[in-house]
Amino acid sequence: MAPFSRGSLSSEELERANARRAFVADEVNALGVGALEQRVRAVAASADKPAMFLYAHFARQKLQAVTSEAESLKLKELTAEMEQALDPQAAKKREQATAALEEARELKSYAHYRRHGAKDAASLHMNRVYGQA
Repeated sequence: MAPFSRGSLSSEELERANARRAFVADEVNALGVGALEQRVRAVAASADKPAMFLYAHFARQKLQAVTSEAESLKLKELTAEMEQALDPQAAKKREQATAALEEARELKSYAHYRRHGAKDAASLHMNRVYGQA
């Protein structure tokens, strides 16, 4: 899953997150995965968006240092939960963006075919192999 953007926080929330950044970074690095899971769940229950943003960010960074697959999966699950709590509409936005991208690709292919005198990939191939009909 891709990381969430800072756009999910207001400028005031970003300032609050920046003020607590060093503290949260130290805490996440000092805690084991089990203790971090408890801390993250407590933060999620508090609905403190700047704290959720920071814990998800630093848990994702900690993910790179973890060697155990079980711990890695737990950290991925925790960051996904935090991201979902921060931006509940993220999945819908991602689906809309994917649909728009697919539509743009189809339009690009259609334009390419029409530029070369064809309606689709099959007629383009036929025109190239056997010439224009």
